[in-house]
Amino acid sequence: MAPGGSFSLVGSGTCEDSNGMAYDFYYTWNRETCQAACPLTCGFRGFHVGGYGTSRCYCNYDNGGAVCPPEGFTVYTQDNPGTGPITSSSGAFFQCFKYVEEEVY
Repeated sequence: MAPGGSFSLVGSGTCEDSNGMAYDFYYTWNRETCQAACPLTCGFRGFHVGGYGTSRCYCNYDNGGAVCPPEGFTVYTQDNPGTGPITSSSGAFFQCFKYVEEEVY
């Protein structure tokens, strides 16, 4: 479980917003590191994992939001137009998970 929330499987492929657009992201080499570190950064939307025979994990952020990666992460792209909550996934080779913040009553 992530700090203050959890992850929900969206489906196969990379994560997309309500307009079918991909997000900016950082990556690291394992899912556990993504799940622990990425929810602690501002603007985190979720992650997709896998890809072409690897176990890379990609933390997704709104367009322009991937500016301060956690230690040990690499900024991969900063020009994808995705914004807002993850609503779908598209493609193969990956699994997409959205971050669901814990509700506070």
